[in-house]
Amino acid sequence: MAHEVAAGEAQGEFGPDRIGQGSFGKFRNTSNSSEVTPPPSERRSGKLTLWETQPEWSLTYIAPDDGPQFESGDFQLVSDMVSLDMGVSSPGATPPYSAIGEANINARYDYRGSSNYVPTPKGTVFQDAQPYFSLSLNDPAVNEQAQHMRDALERPYLTFPSWVGKTVPGTSEPLHRTTDETQRDRNREKAISTCRDVWGSDYGSGNTLHCDEFPFATTMEGAGAGTDRFSARPIDRSDNEEAGRRQNTFYKSNRILHGDAFRVEVTS
Repeated sequence: MAHEVAAGEAQGEFGPDRIGQGSFGKFRNTSNSSEVTPPPSERRSGKLTLWETQPEWSLTYIAPDDGPQFESGDFQLVSDMVSLDMGVSSPGATPPYSAIGEANINARYDYRGSSNYVPTPKGTVFQDAQPYFSLSLNDPAVNEQAQHMRDALERPYLTFPSWVGKTVPGTSEPLHRTTDETQRDRNREKAISTCRDVWGSDYGSGNTLHCDEFPFATTMEGAGAGTDRFSARPIDRSDNEEAGRRQNTFYKSNRILHGDAFRVEVTS
């Protein structure tokens, strides 16, 4: 068994003579020929008094598992849509209540393997939940990083490289994670080159400052993307390192793999 996703809950406050039923109908869009295995039954019917006393209902869907193949770059990515249909009927009621597609769950399964990129070898994410990486201007541990992000996103004319009409992705345009070391090194090298060009070769002030970049070096939109839609500036070293640790935690907790999209926000 590769991974599991469980969902389903309903409850009501109706009389004992009313009958209610709920069922899951599946619509699949998988990335390979193997399909997710559904539970033996995807339907539950009963009086609403039963739903009141037993409101939780769990269903388990299992993704295919062909064994570890992540070292060759195969993460066994499979997407699966689960749609909830609901119906309620009562003696003498015409017509009965029904809601098709009342709720939908768009899940993605993967087999990433043990690494520094994700916390567990196998996992499931809900793709309709948009992950946001957030930093606060009022957090003294990362406020310089947060200010840099805000300037890049909202006042790019204050950032370097400087050019007319410059915009920086990260809000309306999502960022995409990269785990490719060559691409990450290219991003860092371009950012450092910008810091040296603008602030001089000694911009680090005895290694107390780091050349910070936004979008991050761990994204496909980083400084090395070739679009010059980035910002680089020296910020406090400890601030930069703490922001990096939080970013890695964000990647892991949201199971963001290579190529996965996310957005950023800066709070006051």
